[in-house]
Amino acid sequence: MLKDGQGAHVRPAYKGGYCVLMELGRLTQDVVLETVSGGKKVLNNCVAIRLNKTTTTFLDVTAWDDTAELIATYFRKGYEILFSGRLVNKRKFAKKGVEVQTVCAVIDRVHFFNGNPREGTDAHAEDDFLK
Repeated sequence: MLKDGQGAHVRPAYKGGYCVLMELGRLTQDVVLETVSGGKKVLNNCVAIRLNKTTTTFLDVTAWDDTAELIATYFRKGYEILFSGRLVNKRKFAKKGVEVQTVCAVIDRVHFFNGNPREGTDAHAEDDFLK
């Protein structure tokens, strides 16, 4: 558990043998929904998580099926996203075929938060309210 001022992390909750992760960040890439074998939908992206005024960390994220479709419908690059899920190990191949293990968050639930920009405009919902 981090102390106040060290980031937006919350006390972990345990569910079915794994730790539930909840994070708030911004999508760093264009949202692309792909269909893989068996007709399953998958979305891979990266979330920038601001830990404090000077530190940001980046976390690869993956969402499947209905959750992936929800994100593809309502979120875009740069949108703020609050999600819960679990951490998993992921293998990637780096330069020269070297295998590298990384950590990825599998998104189980998306929570709508703070009103992202509306389609075709840069205005936030709260900005419209203040005018």
